[in-house]
Amino acid sequence: MIKVTIGDITNSVAVFNKITKESFSGSGAFKIARLIRELSKENDSYLATRLDIINKYADKDDNGETIVTDGTVHISPERMDECTNELAELLKTEVELSVELLELEYFDNTTITPDEAQVLLPFIK
Repeated sequence: MIKVTIGDITNSVAVFNKITKESFSGSGAFKIARLIRELSKENDSYLATRLDIINKYADKDDNGETIVTDGTVHISPERMDECTNELAELLKTEVELSVELLELEYFDNTTITPDEAQVLLPFIK
């Protein structure tokens, strides 16, 4: 079991998407694929909850529909802090993933930057 925050997951999505194009040993590839599948489920759940929070604070028109201008949901300045705080709390939420931490050796033949390595740390032994 791995315990990470939603923020750890959202930060890692792009890096894991990048490394899926790398070659790994059979067991390493399998464990990474399993972790990515778990991360995807949690990230999808996060995105749905995030949208619910944004819609909760969004300004509505006379028909009760969310006001969107140029692809941006309109939230009044008086409610923006509340929305931002709730979204920040969501990112701090801890979740347990039913997978093992990855071995550092799995990444010996991959090319990642120090910034990308930092993002992966919560998922490495």
